[in-house]
Amino acid sequence: MRVSTTLPVCLVAMLLVGGPIACSIVFTDEPCGGPDDTGPDTHDTGPDTDTDDTGPDTGPDTGETGDPPSYSFRSVAVGGQHTCGLTTDGQAICWGDDTDGQATPPPSTTFVALGAGKAHTCGVNDTDRVVCWGNDTQGQLLVPTRPVTKLWVGGDHSCALLGAGEIECWGRDTEGQATLPKGAQFVKLSLGALHSCGIEVGGAASCWGADRGGSVSDVPSDLLDDITAGTDHTCALTAKGAPICWGSAAQGQTTPPGPQYALLDAGNQFTCGAVGDGRLDCWGLDDAGQTVPPTGVEWQRVDVSVTGKHACGTYIDDKSGGVACWGDNARGQTDVP
Repeated sequence: MRVSTTLPVCLVAMLLVGGPIACSIVFTDEPCGGPDDTGPDTHDTGPDTDTDDTGPDTGPDTGETGDPPSYSFRSVAVGGQHTCGLTTDGQAICWGDDTDGQATPPPSTTFVALGAGKAHTCGVNDTDRVVCWGNDTQGQLLVPTRPVTKLWVGGDHSCALLGAGEIECWGRDTEGQATLPKGAQFVKLSLGALHSCGIEVGGAASCWGADRGGSVSDVPSDLLDDITAGTDHTCALTAKGAPICWGSAAQGQTTPPGPQYALLDAGNQFTCGAVGDGRLDCWGLDDAGQTVPPTGVEWQRVDVSVTGKHACGTYIDDKSGGVACWGDNARGQTDVP
């Protein structure tokens, strides 16, 4: 799912990889720190409940010539074959596959964070409540009733931080991916397709759920700063930004090309990493161009699908926050509005 060595404002790039599962990582205004960070991120990775948004605008200015709307995005969430962007005024704008309604967010709702799964989408609204839409065959829409401070979304399961270290998960749990280890106090989570991982206070990591290729059982003993769960592999970053990956390596998804990254995001047999100067590296399976991000832009945040074959990122331009997507476009999931 995703990883960042420093959090928020420390870096200009953020990445997110995925497929039917995805988590978005969002930089915040929090000071840089290690895994003792208990505040929201995004993105990852969780929403920051502090927001200046007072409600959605009546809509972007379309101009007098019939031009299409032009949105300014602050984050993006990549699902299986759909994508959602969070605008600077709190709107959720989605595109791609909408078979289960996963690309149709509730109207008149202001969001502070979004996350996309295989065929469902969740967000935290401006009253700190989780709202989900789309496929509900595995209980993906059975959200907590209490306010939350962070949100993580995987393939068919999701988790939220309720406060005081309490985390509640819901959705598919056939492999135990939505059942956290007893007694663990996690400060960061990442949800993959069928497994999940977390980092506790102090930097110790653990994973649970389906152990494809050792993605759960081969967790290193190193103290980690961030972690990201993909489909059948997992990656993490040390406090110094050194990448460590384990699990299935059939497509080269566990072999990062660089020695240091600001953040990582593991997806469906591929991984992307932000170098820290606005550039992205992606490696692993590339049968749909999912490891070839556009060049010539200063990437700010990235989200990779853990169950699909596309990725998206936000970048900085002269006027606003733009979004670009690459990889599989069978359902229009890379056609940014």
